[in-house]
Amino acid sequence: MCMSAPKEKRKLLTEEELNFVQAYRGNTRDVARVLKISAPMAQKIYSRKQVQEALAKRQDLIIAMSARREQTNAKKLGITRDSLMAKLWEIANTPMELTNNTFGAQKGACEVLGRWIGCDLKVVGDPAELFRERSLEDNLFFAQHGYFPEDAAKRRGVTGGNSQVN
Repeated sequence: MCMSAPKEKRKLLTEEELNFVQAYRGNTRDVARVLKISAPMAQKIYSRKQVQEALAKRQDLIIAMSARREQTNAKKLGITRDSLMAKLWEIANTPMELTNNTFGAQKGACEVLGRWIGCDLKVVGDPAELFRERSLEDNLFFAQHGYFPEDAAKRRGVTGGNSQVN
């Protein structure tokens, strides 16, 4: 005699649960109002395992449909990841003189690019302020290395006033 693991029975949603899943838009109070049931009853239905699973499946389906729609629209417009990244890079490198000495578009493009590649770039205020009060030598050092001379010691692990290397 062969023993097999018991099959998990698939529990079908009741009509009440199906209506709940269809009406759910993020909170149970709205569902209670739409379905004309009490808030505690809506919360009780929401807490059922099969309802939670159905809501998760519904959300996954909505996300997948949205992604397909966005891909279709991007194809129609001829937009690719590479073309979008190239455009953001172009905006990020636009000289401030061409944007009335403002930095908003460049900053926004840098932040989007940073999130895209997995870096969290945070620029607070006007980055030009970082350079205005610095010497030409400090700014040239920054342009060459990507950090200011006083940060070089931190990068090498130098601490305190005695300049000993750790």
